[in-house]
Amino acid sequence: MIGGLVRQIERASILVLVGSILFQLSTGVLNIAQWYAFKFFFTTSHYAMSYVAAGAVPVRVALQLPIIRRALGEPLDDPPTAEHAGPTRRTV
Repeated sequence: MIGGLVRQIERASILVLVGSILFQLSTGVLNIAQWYAFKFFFTTSHYAMSYVAAGAVPVRVALQLPIIRRALGEPLDDPPTAEHAGPTRRTV
């Protein structure tokens, strides 16, 4: 297994999220053009896929929560001083 179980779940959640968004965009554009090349009812499948996309976001956030906590728990770097702030704009 490449990268362990957590890594595979992360990849799967990204795949589901990107796939559902591409489905939403492509079927939405086809619906706007009123070209129904697909054999399913547009509105039902479009709403169902929005639930899939909305469900993939919390899974992604939950998997990234340890990284988010670690990043928010670290102290910030020193604030920039006047010499590192760059050039200042002078008003006339």
